[in-house]
Amino acid sequence: MQRIILTLGISFLSLGLSAQNISLPGRASILNSKYETGYIEYVSDVEVTADFATPGASDDLGKFELVFRGIPNGTTVDITADKIGLEVVNEHDLGNVILGRVDDLSIFLAKKGYLAETQAEFYDINLKG
Repeated sequence: MQRIILTLGISFLSLGLSAQNISLPGRASILNSKYETGYIEYVSDVEVTADFATPGASDDLGKFELVFRGIPNGTTVDITADKIGLEVVNEHDLGNVILGRVDDLSIFLAKKGYLAETQAEFYDINLKG
């Protein structure tokens, strides 16, 4: 009888631990804005989503928070971000994000077409050089 009670107690405890909420804070900013303007330009209203998380949006300081429910720390998730007129520069970094990490998640955005323009300029410079 004591073993059954102990087993049930451990089961309920493990269910409670695995169902905890996990918070993933982050910040959205314009790529190279500090280099180009002298200050970091944060982006508001970036829609940030992931499976098992309540969708979030960045505030005026670029801050957002995703809250994951029902999955344990250490789980790998894919994050998506979207803002009209901008494109995510570091999409690769948003794949395979490990929950429970200490750092804030950084999302870098640029005006649509900016990356293609800079790549073309870089390529053209190399052809001239």
